[in-house]
Amino acid sequence: MASEEAALYVAQLAKEVGPGHSLFGRVGRLVALAVRDDDVLFQDQDASDQFYVVHLTYGPAPQEPPFPWVSPLRLADLDRDFFMEFRG
Repeated sequence: MASEEAALYVAQLAKEVGPGHSLFGRVGRLVALAVRDDDVLFQDQDASDQFYVVHLTYGPAPQEPPFPWVSPLRLADLDRDFFMEFRG
């Protein structure tokens, strides 16, 4: 994935998560995009084995927690079958 495209997703996440959201200030980089839906896989900026599947809302401002929806994952949870659902 081109770095310009990745930067757009990181910027969108930054727009959507405000203080009070579990991802506020935590996401370091985009890893992959889901093939079938709007889910995005991000990696934690401080913990290289921590990832988050995020369902962005594409809203213009911070959303009310728990949105955008997030599911934390560890590196050990990311198997081949998981990545078949994403493109990166």
